[in-house]
Amino acid sequence: MSNGNCHNKKLKKRSVEPYIGKLSLTGKGGFTTLKSDRVNLKFDNSLGELIAYDYDGKRMLSDGFSPNFWRALTDNDVANKTLERCAIWRDIADHITLENFEVSLAKDSKVGLAVASYLHKEGAFKLDLTYKLRAEGMLQLSLKFTPLKSDLPEIPRFGMRVILPKEFDNMTWLGRGPHENYADRKSSALVGLYTDNVWDQFHPYVRPQETANKCDVRWVALLNSKNQGFLIQGQQPLSVSAWNFEQEDIGYVPFDIERKHGGSIQKKDLVWLNIDSKQMGVGGDTTWGAQVHPQYTITPDAQEYTFTFIPLFKSEVDLVQESGKLWF
Repeated sequence: MSNGNCHNKKLKKRSVEPYIGKLSLTGKGGFTTLKSDRVNLKFDNSLGELIAYDYDGKRMLSDGFSPNFWRALTDNDVANKTLERCAIWRDIADHITLENFEVSLAKDSKVGLAVASYLHKEGAFKLDLTYKLRAEGMLQLSLKFTPLKSDLPEIPRFGMRVILPKEFDNMTWLGRGPHENYADRKSSALVGLYTDNVWDQFHPYVRPQETANKCDVRWVALLNSKNQGFLIQGQQPLSVSAWNFEQEDIGYVPFDIERKHGGSIQKKDLVWLNIDSKQMGVGGDTTWGAQVHPQYTITPDAQEYTFTFIPLFKSEVDLVQESGKLWF
């Protein structure tokens, strides 16, 4: 018989991993660099964007992190006029301007900080993107959304995308799976530890559309054949998907302009990774106009989320053990 003592035990609080090494900060020709003997981060000052992330001399990103509030429209989205109603969120990276960008070092030079603040060109909202870098190479990102207008429509997804070299195409995640799942379509996808390659997660719908999403992801790893790559650790459960093509490749095109089929999507030499706080549900009460239920939409209230990129370069790595480490 239980004496109930287990209810009185406190969970051991995790401690931040010891800091090793120091960073330097340099600026030249419109670029700012944070660098240690292991990692090199380079920012474009005019855009506030991360344009290079090299670890042990290896290029880890093909294109840096970019806010992404859109999704490839589903059949239900097309029918309920998401395109017309929510168009403000489409390609938002092209409709925001940099207001301020600062890069700094902590006094002990063990952590670097970069903060980019953006304003929507029509004053609808502002975004703050914060990078924190350790000398060992761990990179934490936080995206903060602040609405400036009261009549904004629901947001299809709240997150960021990053493009990785094609070699990082083996995906392991602790979250819902193994099949794709969404906020209102996930009860059949149990939380567990899953592994699959990126291309096999793509579902070639008759008409190309959003695909391969995974909800309630605690962490996800993208590795190459040598077990090198990244572990992405959410400060909160994430919504994650990875593709061997760009989002626009599966974007909606009216049938009278181009007749596209999911089976015609070509595999590209890249890994497009969506790291989202959330993505709205897919709806489907009817296929001729019913919107997603309110509890599965994303209300444009002030919100923020955080995740950490952890480089992995060991020949043998225990992903579960690595995911339990706290870096910030």
